[in-house]
Amino acid sequence: MYRLDVSELEQTVPVGGDFLDVGCAEGVFLTCLSDRWTKYGIDVSREAVDRAVGKPGIHADTRDIVEFEDSAFDVIHLRGVFEHILDPTGFISVACRKLRPTGYLIISNTPNIRGIVPRLFRGRFRLVIPNEHVNYHSVRSLRVLAAKNGLKIVKVTYPYWQTPYRSFYRDLIAIPVNYLAGKPSPPFWGNILTAYMTREGATQCPESHTRQEMRRCQVFMM
Repeated sequence: MYRLDVSELEQTVPVGGDFLDVGCAEGVFLTCLSDRWTKYGIDVSREAVDRAVGKPGIHADTRDIVEFEDSAFDVIHLRGVFEHILDPTGFISVACRKLRPTGYLIISNTPNIRGIVPRLFRGRFRLVIPNEHVNYHSVRSLRVLAAKNGLKIVKVTYPYWQTPYRSFYRDLIAIPVNYLAGKPSPPFWGNILTAYMTREGATQCPESHTRQEMRRCQVFMM
């Protein structure tokens, strides 16, 4: 899954620069990124962070995102994390300040509460986890949160087709069977989403630019 996510990410955003993984755990996702990134991670678990910093090229800590300088990152990435954040509006506001002018905020693999299966199963949607998943979003609600902070969604994907847990015909049959039997929902397209956000009016630097050239482009835009 990490390799699939990284492949899509690095086809979507210019590769190279400062990358912050929020909720980095032991840094496994960061190890899958190209070495053209300078890799930073934060997590609430000291034990996980200690394991992350033991991996080559990873800078990890337990500090909060608010402690970083403004305009510090080219990408801020949250994989399976946004649904755990108590104040998603406040977080996006802070993250926006920490991004450079042409940076990306990527909310990855978060439950999509407006998907076909979530709307059908409601409380039995398998990603409804009380006291752990404390907020749920759709493309529409993420677009509202983005717009409040001068961001726009430039790409949305629904990870399923190439994932290791995909089994289309089995899952398709399981939808009515599980629903009628009172069981939790199966995996399916639209259960989770990934949204790429950047600033309104941002002009992205070409992928061929080096990191130094990208910085000059960003400074010019300011």
